[in-house]
Amino acid sequence: MTYEEICKRFDHHPPRCEQTAELHALVRAEVKRMAVALNEQLPGDREKSVVFMKLEEVLMWANASIARGCCLCVQPTLPPNAC
Repeated sequence: MTYEEICKRFDHHPPRCEQTAELHALVRAEVKRMAVALNEQLPGDREKSVVFMKLEEVLMWANASIARGCCLCVQPTLPPNAC
């Protein structure tokens, strides 16, 4: 794994523009909407707990995708070996 790959995985990726911040908010709202709907429909058992754990995982990976690879904004040019 290269240093750049490590940086991409572990550095903080703040929203680069308003569109990126809005996309994060949209994803959070959609996952929350699904969580509310499922909470009302599913019985309170172990499987429901797994569903909510996986929804948290969906949110985490969706936000990581946006933060690490979103092309809505022009990305600043970084010098070599910079994260």
